Amino acid sequence: MIAERLSGIAALFRKTDKLPQSYLSFMKMKFVILIFFIIISSVATGQDGNTARDWLKKGYDFYRVDRNYPEAMRCLDKAIELSPSCADGRCDNASCDKAICSEAWYYKGLCFADIKYPVPDDLDHGEAIKCYDRALSINSTYVEALSVRGWSLTELGMFDEALKSLDRALELDPCFDDAWDNKGYTLYRMGKNEDALECFYKAAECNPRWSDPQSNICAVLQDLGRKEEADEACARSSELEIREY
Repeated sequence: MIAERLSGIAALFRKTDKLPQSYLSFMKMKFVILIFFIIISSVATGQDGNTARDWLKKGYDFYRVDRNYPEAMRCLDKAIELSPSCADGRCDNASCDKAICSEAWYYKGLCFADIKYPVPDDLDHGEAIKCYDRALSINSTYVEALSVRGWSLTELGMFDEALKSLDRALELDPCFDDAWDNKGYTLYRMGKNEDALECFYKAAECNPRWSDPQSNICAVLQDLGRKEEADEACARSSELEIREY
């Protein structure tokens, strides 16, 4: 990017050989100043013109598409680095984009939670929660961060804190399927199967095309000994899984 800008300026210089020397000297000085500001602006937005938003998108693609979590975290760290005061979870600088900063912390948390999938350890979930907390310190109504925070807290056995986070997400979005599903999982881990079942049904109601709630309904019904209902839920889950893929 910088090379392209400089080559364009060089082309202009080649066209000035017939201008008066005094005018040419003045123009050269202006070009030197212009080059200086081009370089400064390029450094400020990232190497070779990459902005915080560009790094966020790269991190998202590595996470969602490639499932390359270490590379995703490297890109997300770059997005955070390029957003003033984002690194400490404040984003109170006028040039800090709150949407970019909160999303970067959110996806970094997901990377920690998923990096050893399907069995991340307590340390990974602990780091994930720190990232979600930073995202929420910037955007307290970030329902996705509240929901996955609840899931990570559940994995750490912190059920009461998990339910607080999930209930807050559902207060903000009463039909947020992921929060209902995660709340059902938390209640299931607590041994409250009937309450968990209600949450899974609510998740399925909010998103009838998602297979996970049906799969969870199947598992809970099996635990409750309700075989016919469980078989129906398992069949629905299998059908939805085929559609999803």
